[in-house]
Amino acid sequence: MNQPSGESPHGSIDPTVPPSPEVHEAFSPSTQLDDLRVIVVPRWMVHTQGLLLVALTLGGFVLGMLVRGCQDVAPVSVGHQGPVAVSASYRQRRSGELAPVEGALGMLVPASRPWDEKIDARALLEAMQDAGRLEELTQQVRSQGGDLGIASADGNVEFELPAAGEYFHLVVAPYGSNRQEPTRSTLAQMGRYLVHAYDQMSGRRFVWETTVIAGPTHLDHTFDGSE
Repeated sequence: MNQPSGESPHGSIDPTVPPSPEVHEAFSPSTQLDDLRVIVVPRWMVHTQGLLLVALTLGGFVLGMLVRGCQDVAPVSVGHQGPVAVSASYRQRRSGELAPVEGALGMLVPASRPWDEKIDARALLEAMQDAGRLEELTQQVRSQGGDLGIASADGNVEFELPAAGEYFHLVVAPYGSNRQEPTRSTLAQMGRYLVHAYDQMSGRRFVWETTVIAGPTHLDHTFDGSE
């Protein structure tokens, strides 16, 4: 019976006998290096990775469609679009009753930005008595996103604003004076639109307030002894 070279009759390796070429090749360094380059992966792992790749591809496609669909949807409008009609009523409390304030000046100016061309407060007060001056200042105010008007005999005035938004509302009574001086904050806000606001408005009976115009709106203000 033939035995492989290098193997004793009892099945052990005889160190004195040189190994056969097949044995030498099996244990050579180059053969071991080739074995390290081969990675054995179970079949179930290959299938799992394939399914994950398909799922990621489908997920990316669906997400892309959703994003594109959101971009194609027209934005939802918030508030009124276009010009806004605003009416106001100015009243004075007399002996517990309300009386219209004829001749009161009302002005609405956009709170979002100061004016490039400010109005002289002296001219504004002159406009309460001069129709020509009023027309001139009204055009100037409208060109900068606001509106100006004088209350009629019933104490009402109509405005037309270019768009909805936040506005400052100025109301100046044709008579009377404030018992309290306007705050520095109020004068600073008025100074964004008027020059000589402190000199001309400190002794006047007026109100300066913030109002949000979201659509056609009616404003009311009542003067009393505290103003």
